[in-house]
Amino acid sequence: MNASRVLFLLLLVTTSAAASERVEDVLRDQSLHGYRSAAEAIDRLEAADRPGESAPIARRERYAAAIGYLAVTSRQPGMVAAAKQALASLDAMAREQKCGPCATEAALVRAQDALTRREPDEAERLLRVVEARLADASPDVVQNYHYSRARLYNIHGNFSGGIAEALKSADLAEKAGDEASRIRAQALMVAMTTGLADYGRAHLIAHRAYADAKRIGFTYAMASLRLNEANALGRAGLVEQQGEALDEALRLSRGQRGMEEFEAVSLSNLADHWLMQHDYKRALDYAQQAAQLARSSGDRRSLSYALTNAGVATAHLGDVEGGLALVRQAADIAQQMDARSDAVGITGELVGIYKSAGRYREALEALEKVATQQQELTQQERDKTVLEMQERYDAQARQRDIDRLAAANRIKQAELAVRAWQQRLWAALAVALALAVVPLVQWMKRVRTDNQRLSGDIAVLSEQSMHDPLTGVANRRQCQLLMDRHAGRNGEAAPMGLVLVDVDFFKQVNDTWGHAAGDRVLVEIASRLQALVRQQDTVVRWGGEEFAVLLPGTGAEGVQAFAVRALAAIAAIPIDIAGNRVDVTVSIGAAPCPLQPGVDWQHAMHVADLALYLSKSSGRNRATCITRVAPRADISLLGRDLAAAQA
Repeated sequence: MNASRVLFLLLLVTTSAAASERVEDVLRDQSLHGYRSAAEAIDRLEAADRPGESAPIARRERYAAAIGYLAVTSRQPGMVAAAKQALASLDAMAREQKCGPCATEAALVRAQDALTRREPDEAERLLRVVEARLADASPDVVQNYHYSRARLYNIHGNFSGGIAEALKSADLAEKAGDEASRIRAQALMVAMTTGLADYGRAHLIAHRAYADAKRIGFTYAMASLRLNEANALGRAGLVEQQGEALDEALRLSRGQRGMEEFEAVSLSNLADHWLMQHDYKRALDYAQQAAQLARSSGDRRSLSYALTNAGVATAHLGDVEGGLALVRQAADIAQQMDARSDAVGITGELVGIYKSAGRYREALEALEKVATQQQELTQQERDKTVLEMQERYDAQARQRDIDRLAAANRIKQAELAVRAWQQRLWAALAVALALAVVPLVQWMKRVRTDNQRLSGDIAVLSEQSMHDPLTGVANRRQCQLLMDRHAGRNGEAAPMGLVLVDVDFFKQVNDTWGHAAGDRVLVEIASRLQALVRQQDTVVRWGGEEFAVLLPGTGAEGVQAFAVRALAAIAAIPIDIAGNRVDVTVSIGAAPCPLQPGVDWQHAMHVADLALYLSKSSGRNRATCITRVAPRADISLLGRDLAAAQA
């Protein structure tokens, strides 16, 4: 009996080992048919005939990268551990065996992990590292890079740029025969098309991609597509279809290992769906299921959403105190996670519960808390924007100094050449007097022509030093001269309107279409501003994508009218970029000059700059105009914090 049992076990082990799949076959099958969940896909890879230390480095790199890309789709503890192990393998190969592709793959895996954690700045930094190495990268890396860039644009709200990147990723995947990656990119396109409020197209893309995913058995993508489609249907007001899509997403993810997050999101969305239909019992049931799942998986963010929905439903079912307790618990979790935007939304739900219960004093207190939290978020965004703008201005200032010195040097060289010709002229005169009058006249004509040419060169150089070579409008140096001259001529009597205009999302234009496209946008913006101004006004390239407009003799009403016209003129007609019609908008900040008697124009320009920051942080494509400054206002406070000064 014992001998037979040992023999049976040996045969079983031998048979299992012989049946082990090759990693290459598993990866090919997953690209053709997808997987039920990322966790199961990792299990299958780890159970395959994994490459050992003696295997070729390219084989080991592909295996570790595949594990890494799958693992960073989730923040489950097991998946986080798998991602760390895969990255450690890639780092070791890059370090010890000088494997450049391994370092590139590691940077791309980390970028996708940062996107999953919703840390776009870190993802942007890592994607720049990958971008610098794309020329030598494999097609798989290039395809994954464009997919990651699309995810980044989606987080930033640049849906048009994100769709362009997702299309590149889908096209590359299709050429490589990677059906799963193509469908994955299409699922992301559904979310971004919904962000553009093109709900019909989002539904169409989702419907076709779902059919493809079902055909190949890609359950993971089917659940993702149903969730994204449900969002589009809900926004389009198709409530019944939205509920059906959410039910399908829940069916696909429920009880499936590695799909806990999809299941939690489906439950929370269903709870929210039934809250909107005022079916509070059903909403509470789904919210409680979502909370239980989030607790078991350790997903605190999903738990905060579930508790919020459960609290709102509980309050509407008559247990106001119980509902408030659940929502407060959700707010505490958001605060602990430093999820400020979530905290604002959850506190807003408290306001709604208090109002429904007729507890208006507490509703007002909660509303004041929401306002404070929102102000902190705005301040944080403003500080970040100011820092980015300051860094950009510093770089531009250095370049302007270099350009100014170069122009001054060319003018100096031209002046020295004139003096040299003058010296030659006097020498020629002395010789000519001794020789003949006719040769002297011819020589003088030649010298006069040369002098005229040099004078023209000096005039051209002077003109170039006063105008922006790209757009043809005045540059910052000319602006400073004009403002100093205006102050000296008019003193404090004549008003001057100062307007700063900054192109919205200009970096995304450069990233999506290239720097030549960015130059095209700047030239067009300058042209449209020039068409709006009077003969005595001046359009200035203030730096980078920012323009200044000087409006002499223009008061507050005139400045506001100009700002309205500028916003409309620039946003009205898309700009043609490489055959694509791209919508471009600007943000505007304006201030009167002088702010107060005796205050120089630089202070007014600084205040206009702060007003521009307010326009940026308030949503862009808008203008913030300072109409007047009280005679006894603290200018130093105005220059430090415009929002506080307004209050």
